[in-house]
Amino acid sequence: MNIALIYGGETPEHQVSAGSARHTAEHLTGNVILIGVSENGCWYLQDTVGDCIDTSREVSVIPGKGFFCGTDPVPCDVVLPVIHGSFGEDGGMQGLLASLPLPAVTCSIESSALGMSKYLAKQLCRSLDIPTAPSLMLRKGESLTQENSFGYPLFIKPDRCGSSIGVSRADGPEDLPGALENAFLYDERILVEQTIPGYEIQCAWMSEKDGLSLSCLGEIHSPGLVHSYRIKYIESQNTRYVIPSSAGEALQRNIYSYIGKLLEALSFPLYGRIDFLYNPAEDTAVFNEVNTSPGMTAGSMYPKLWKHTGKEYKALLDDLIQASLYKYEKHRSICRFFDPGEGHES
Repeated sequence: MNIALIYGGETPEHQVSAGSARHTAEHLTGNVILIGVSENGCWYLQDTVGDCIDTSREVSVIPGKGFFCGTDPVPCDVVLPVIHGSFGEDGGMQGLLASLPLPAVTCSIESSALGMSKYLAKQLCRSLDIPTAPSLMLRKGESLTQENSFGYPLFIKPDRCGSSIGVSRADGPEDLPGALENAFLYDERILVEQTIPGYEIQCAWMSEKDGLSLSCLGEIHSPGLVHSYRIKYIESQNTRYVIPSSAGEALQRNIYSYIGKLLEALSFPLYGRIDFLYNPAEDTAVFNEVNTSPGMTAGSMYPKLWKHTGKEYKALLDDLIQASLYKYEKHRSICRFFDPGEGHES
C-alpha cells in the first residue's frame, strides 16, 4: 500500500507536525510517500522528515485525480495527514482531501471545524448538558467587560490554535493586556475562561467498522501553572503522567458518558483525543477541548493512551487506515446525482 504522509504546514505547530511525521513514518506498514508542506503552504516530495522542507520537487493537488510531481502522478492508495492547527485540523485540509478520489485518515470537515474552535466546541457541549468552564469569546477590537464575573485567575487562549501556543494565565488585571495581546497574535478571536484548579484528564478515541473504541483515561500533571508549549515539547521530562487515571469509577463513568454524547453529536469522527479539566477538591470534570488531529510524536498522549490500553502504535495505525478505507467506501455509496426521471422523487 502506498501511503502519502503529509506533514508541516502553514501553522505555528509546524515543528510538532514534523515530530508526528517522524514517529508515524517509523511505524507505518507499506510504502511511505513523504509530502512536506512548507511554512508558506507549498507541497513538496521529501526523502526524509528533516528540520527543513526540501523544495526541489513540488507537488500539485488536482481535484478528482490525485497528487502530481510535475506531470508525473504520485502513487497513492491512502492519505495520512499529520498537520496540526490551521489548515491541518480546521476543516481546510479535510475539504481539500475530500476532493480527491482517495481515502484519507482524517476526521470529517464539519467535526474538524467544530473541534478546532474552542468556543464552538464548548457551545456544542453546553447544548448536550456536558459541563464546561465558564468562558466568553472576544474578537479583535472588542473590550473585555465581563471578566470580573469569572474572577481571577483567568486563562486567555486563541480560539483556533493548539499545543498551548498563545495561551496565558492572568492572575490579576495587570496580567490581562499582555495575555490578550499574546493570544491575538494567533487568532482574530480568543477565549477568556475561568480557571479550573486541578489537572487534565484525557481520552483517545477511534471509530471502527463495528463501532467506537475508547482508550483508558490518562492524567497530565504539569509542573507549571500553564501546560505550555515549552513544557509539552521541550521540557516534557518534568511532566508527570498517570495512565490509567486514578480517578474514581463514578467520575470515569461520567467522563465516558460525556465523550459518547459529544462524539455522537459529531457523527463519530474517525479519531482524536478529548481533554477534560478535573477539580479534585470537588471531584468534578469539565470539558476542555477536542483534538481531531492530535499530536503523534513519541511523547504525545494519543499513542501513550492507546499503548496503555493494549494497542501498540503500529497496530493503531493499521487499524486507523482500515477504518478510513471502510468509511471511504461507505461515503462513496451515497447518491451524488439526481435525475427526476429515475425514481429519485417521492
